Order: sequence, then C-alpha cells, then structure tokens
Amino acid sequence: MERLFELEQFQMASSVYKGGSGKAKGTAWTKSETDRLIAMYFEQQPLREIAEALSRSYMSINKRLCYLRKNGKLKIS
Repeated sequence: MERLFELEQFQMASSVYKGGSGKAKGTAWTKSETDRLIAMYFEQQPLREIAEALSRSYMSINKRLCYLRKNGKLKIS
C-alpha cells in the first residue's frame, strides 16, 4: 500500500525533482528502459534512485509506473 501511495503522490507534488542528467522533455521510453524500471521497482529501490539511474525525472518515473499499472503491464497487490 505504501508503494501505491508513493506512485500516486506525484499528482499532489508542487515541485518536480530532476534526477540524473535528465533527458529532453518527451523522450520516448525504450523497452529496455521499461524493463529496467520494472526490475528496479520490484527490487524496492526508491523512486528517486530509479530516476537518477535512468536519467529521468521523478515525475517521469511515476507517470510511467502509473501507465504500466493502468494498462495491466505492472501488477500491484
């Protein structure tokens, strides 16, 4: 339940954390990036660390996880 809260917390965030060097806004996700995101998420790594490792913003990580959950590609119990 805590992970779900963390996933949806971005909707209320007033500022955006930019992890790593950052990519251009709107950069498409590759399959390998998505696979790595899912693996790191299930390893219980903090979302900010995932963002830094993938050179994505914290907001981008949250949005991608929500997208995957909504489309049945990420099962959260």
